[in-house]
Amino acid sequence: MISKIKLAFAFSCIATSVLLAQNDSGVTTEQTISEDLHVIGSMQVGGDSDTSRNFGADTFIMSENNLRMYFEDTSTGSFPGNDWRFTFNDSGNGGSDYFSISDVTANRTPFRIDAGARSNALYIKSDGFVGFGTNDPRLPIHIQNGDTPGFRIHQDGSNGYQTQIWDFAGNESNFFIRDVTNSSQLPFKIRPNTPTNTMALGNAGNVGIDMTAAAFPNINSNASLVLGASDKGFLISRMTTAERTTFEGNLGTGEEGMMVYDSDTDNVEVWTGTEWKTSPSNQNLSLSNYILNIDGGNSADLEPLFTDILTRLDNLESSSSGTSNDATPNFFNYQTALSDTNGNTLANTNVSLRFSIRENTTDGTVVYQETHALTTTAQGIAALTIGNGNVISGVFADINWGASAHFLQIEVDITGGSTYANLGTTQFVSVPYALHAATADRLSGSSATSSRQASGQDPRDARIEALEEELRRMREQQAEILRRLNN
Repeated sequence: MISKIKLAFAFSCIATSVLLAQNDSGVTTEQTISEDLHVIGSMQVGGDSDTSRNFGADTFIMSENNLRMYFEDTSTGSFPGNDWRFTFNDSGNGGSDYFSISDVTANRTPFRIDAGARSNALYIKSDGFVGFGTNDPRLPIHIQNGDTPGFRIHQDGSNGYQTQIWDFAGNESNFFIRDVTNSSQLPFKIRPNTPTNTMALGNAGNVGIDMTAAAFPNINSNASLVLGASDKGFLISRMTTAERTTFEGNLGTGEEGMMVYDSDTDNVEVWTGTEWKTSPSNQNLSLSNYILNIDGGNSADLEPLFTDILTRLDNLESSSSGTSNDATPNFFNYQTALSDTNGNTLANTNVSLRFSIRENTTDGTVVYQETHALTTTAQGIAALTIGNGNVISGVFADINWGASAHFLQIEVDITGGSTYANLGTTQFVSVPYALHAATADRLSGSSATSSRQASGQDPRDARIEALEEELRRMREQQAEILRRLNN
């Protein structure tokens, strides 16, 4: 009898244990294990665990309709103690399917993967290269997809700055930068197969264009922009005269030097800061009654220059006789461009000039002195003949040019009075020495022709030298006139 009672109690205990294990809402469902727990085999955890589960290759399975894993760090003091949570899907009806890692302490979710994300959406290779859309990244960051791969930078305004979005992307048509915020404009493009060094930026802040034939960065450091092609040109902005006039309303002194091509006039126009000026290389010239007209409204009175040329030719014809009755004129031409102390041209101005011829040195004895009162041209040019002025002292014809060096002192009063300012003293080189040749003929009683013929020399050498000097001065005068016109 006693043995039967013991057996019945054992059956009762076993039955009770089985019941408690299967009852998820019973009185005693929690267990505390105070030592290490080793589970040999797989494990299933959660309110929906079942004994029929086939684990397959899975070692750990969580089964429940609200899956979370919470990592609570109970460290104290200065030890790190942040708490973390793994979340699997939203818990509410109609929520999102995803996996996320949350910083519970800071209440943030720095990492999330939505259900359905493509394979290799994020792939970190063993060499540290990161692939987006590829499991074989070839660079530290490798982005790959089937249509216009790219990436976006987005300033969202959270720090008080204006919102701005930029896209960097590329496809079979071009690589581009897109300004998403401003109507998705494309300010920058590069076409496929663009040559190496099509555009190169130098370390001097300069830019090279079409530098394909040069070793980068072989850019001239003295130039802001270098065009390296030998088979292409530089095409500047083209506009009609009407468009250029409208454009002028936007310009001021800060745009001085800007160039455009006027397609109506076929001229390159340069902005001076106040007006357009036609490039000199494209100007047309016309001459009427000694007035030289230039496209753009500029003109110059060349009558003084023509008069001077004719006078010089007359002098040459007179000197060509070369006889003892030599008709070498006792004067020579002089021309200068005058300006005030500020560099302003003295146009159409009454001026006075005084000329002194000194012997031996720049401050030597004055052997001849004369004055001239005249009016300058529109270009500030004063033209006269020395020897035909108002004589103050000396006789021009009696100057012995061959006896010693002679110097010409020039003084001017730009008000037309007699308070002269010294412009300097210059030694005569060759022009008046033609006069010396004529003097020598008279003193010797024979012509320069006969003496030069006797010595085997050309009798007109001195005169030719004088003519060459005159022509040189004429070229200088012409260059000065053209310079003033272009300015």
